[in-house]
Amino acid sequence: MRTQMVLLSDEGYSVEEIARITRQSEYTVRRRLHRFLEDGCSGLYEAPHSGRPPEITPAIEQWLRECVLKSPRDFGVPSPSWTTAELAKLVKRQFKVEVTPECIRQHLGRLDIVSQ
Repeated sequence: MRTQMVLLSDEGYSVEEIARITRQSEYTVRRRLHRFLEDGCSGLYEAPHSGRPPEITPAIEQWLRECVLKSPRDFGVPSPSWTTAELAKLVKRQFKVEVTPECIRQHLGRLDIVSQ
């Protein structure tokens, strides 16, 4: 995704257009492009993080992105809309990873998805 942002920028796309295409926030696009300008190709890699690794892997995060576009009823959840509590239960059921609703909210925020 980071490489795509750089390539789109090189092709003349605006930050707003890149954000729409990549489904990232404009802030994220600017930050990634700035890191690339500062550090070159090494700026495309994920910076080291302190603390324990996150429970939500990039694969689970991508699955969440796809999941929220569907109805909860498609997953056997008897609710008309998603809540972070329901998504946390679903992550536990699907991936055997126990996370809190707050953890789900934070990850949805990174994906620019508003949560309840």
